[in-house]
Amino acid sequence: MKAITLWQPWAQLVAIGEKTVETRSWPTKYRGEIAIHAAKNLPSKSTYNHLRSLSTKADGSPSVLGPFQDLPKGCIVAIAELHDVQPTPMKFEPYMLQWLSTPREYAYGNFSPGRYMWFLKNIKGLDKPIPAKGYQRIWEWEEE
Repeated sequence: MKAITLWQPWAQLVAIGEKTVETRSWPTKYRGEIAIHAAKNLPSKSTYNHLRSLSTKADGSPSVLGPFQDLPKGCIVAIAELHDVQPTPMKFEPYMLQWLSTPREYAYGNFSPGRYMWFLKNIKGLDKPIPAKGYQRIWEWEEE
């Protein structure tokens, strides 16, 4: 199965359905099932705390992201379907928020001109992450 590696907490945001559009600097012609791999690298705690504050639920209840130290790393955390890839628009207009799972998802990606939006659907977060070594770009993952 094809796979893509994302740093945490972005991989976790995909796994829990909070992020359905991954932004990349490059496109792909691939469409179909794709494993979401959480890299071993973590962002700084300040970046994580910023994203955690952004992911506070609309009703004011706590963030959808758990504690920093509990993020799964170096493993497959979800399976999804990559169903479309489109260039980011020159200017992101308010009506385009309908493309995202929640309005706050815009803050989780880099939607600057010249980048690409990878649209994911049928995301299934794994109850138990599967250890795996990640790679850059799209890579082939074989479950042991």
